[in-house]
Amino acid sequence: RSEIKQYIFLQIANSSASILPQFSARHLSNLMYAYSLVEYMPKFEDGSTLFDILALEAISKLTAFNSHDLSNMIWAYANVEESNPKLFTRVAEHITRLDKLSEFKPQGLSNIVWAYAT
Repeated sequence: RSEIKQYIFLQIANSSASILPQFSARHLSNLMYAYSLVEYMPKFEDGSTLFDILALEAISKLTAFNSHDLSNMIWAYANVEESNPKLFTRVAEHITRLDKLSEFKPQGLSNIVWAYAT
């Protein structure tokens, strides 16, 4: 079963990589979250991972992420122990510029702090 699951997730990663510009912030966040839940990190032929490619797309759409999507995205990276300093720096800068940190629920803020601590 594990091999079948990995095969399916690899195929989804390969298919989605070229159409990521069509994904909304919510779609990107959900994709990251799903891959982190199964703890599977597909690698591409060039050596990059799905999360490397997702980070580039997320950075370009950072202002479109709501508090929930930001929280899930950052949590997903920490959950799979994937490092992306550029993304984490940009997200931190974005969060500190937000006028309404009150938009974040306690769980969301906790997830973000946990992700930066790991």
